[in-house]
Amino acid sequence: MKSERRRLWLAAGLVGAGLVIVAASVAMALVTAESEPVPAALVPDSLTSTQSAPIAAAVPVEVPDVVGEPLAQAEAVLATYFTVERREAATAPADAARTVLSQSPGGGALAERGSVVVLTHAPGSEPAQVSTAPAVVAAASSAGKVVVIDAGHQRTSDQRPEPLGPGSSETKMRVTGGTTGVSTGKPEYVFTLELSERVRKRLEAAGVKVVMVRTAHDVSISNAERAQKANAAGADLFLRVHADGNTDRSMRGLSTLYPAKNSWTGPIHDESLAAAKVVHAAVIKSSGAKDRGLSARGDLTGFNWSKVPSCLVEAGFMSNAEEDALLVSDAYQEKLAAGIAAGVLTYLGKD
Repeated sequence: MKSERRRLWLAAGLVGAGLVIVAASVAMALVTAESEPVPAALVPDSLTSTQSAPIAAAVPVEVPDVVGEPLAQAEAVLATYFTVERREAATAPADAARTVLSQSPGGGALAERGSVVVLTHAPGSEPAQVSTAPAVVAAASSAGKVVVIDAGHQRTSDQRPEPLGPGSSETKMRVTGGTTGVSTGKPEYVFTLELSERVRKRLEAAGVKVVMVRTAHDVSISNAERAQKANAAGADLFLRVHADGNTDRSMRGLSTLYPAKNSWTGPIHDESLAAAKVVHAAVIKSSGAKDRGLSARGDLTGFNWSKVPSCLVEAGFMSNAEEDALLVSDAYQEKLAAGIAAGVLTYLGKD
């Protein structure tokens, strides 16, 4: 019931736009990171771009239930609509350090936007923070390596077809604009470039040569062309950055994709899997995100055209109100960037 209440906490703020949301949900189609339908049994697929209905300031918002959550994460979730006040409990179980023990108003209550939510938390020291400064020291083997970073999507979709892989008669849409934050309204293509730039700074500080597929939103670069940029650069790793989305707004967490072995990706499969493993482990550790694991994908054009090792980080669900609020915050983006960069450096230094 607790997760169900969390999933619905944004609904109170959307009362005035209820008909719009109902209509939009009927029309909404599940797509992958490259916006093609796949069976739900694969991985949670990115939504097509949709704009969240505006929330009327006068309408009370349901308070999310954050009891049992780490204090920092609870504050990040609540900060979208409320002012948070901390109160430290005198005593608590030893394994509950910095965990929310109670809240007022409680989860499910209706409260005005901007009102105070009091969190009573277990005592304990602040957890070690991930450094927000780029690393200045790296393994010598990382220096001189080349990483191409593809910030997923772009402002304007290009619905023209392109081959799924070299010589393929099967085609897919060239590129889409991605999903949109359900609570923040931030487009995925904006988020992915923000996060990619943070990763770039960390890798460059470690001596890695970074090539950005795009540095602006108003571009027209298909998924095949993005892979070809990585090929032309002779990249040691083609790193793709995305966010996830789903019509089930309770879904949350981070996953990392890599090319399934097929006639196109056979030569890069093993190295891509090795990269995905270390990058995924590092970013899960740094962010504390729900671990949705690794997934091999043979239906992504950007993988099938790549001749260099490649992996794709789905950083979280912008269709989940709580996770959407985290994804747009500077502090959480730094945690994601720190983990991604650490994983990439580990992979590059494997030799």
